[in-house]
Amino acid sequence: MGIVRNVKLQTAGATAERAAAAGRAVLAYRQNIPASKGGWSGEIPDMGEVIEQIERCGWQLASMAFDGHQSSHGGCILIFRRR
Repeated sequence: MGIVRNVKLQTAGATAERAAAAGRAVLAYRQNIPASKGGWSGEIPDMGEVIEQIERCGWQLASMAFDGHQSSHGGCILIFRRR
């Protein structure tokens, strides 16, 4: 696993754990879309792994949306709720 992917997963997990420890019921998390995938069909690198990491911390993906204005290649807004 690459360094960048490891950092993404560690950041997602730490964010989810902090939100849970703070007693939050909803977590909104933004994940950037790699420039190499902007505008192309197919799997978004690391997105599935980030969702799985957050769900391992007791959250469940409730909805998601694409934010095309975040940058030239956009990002996904992921909304999680505590299980």
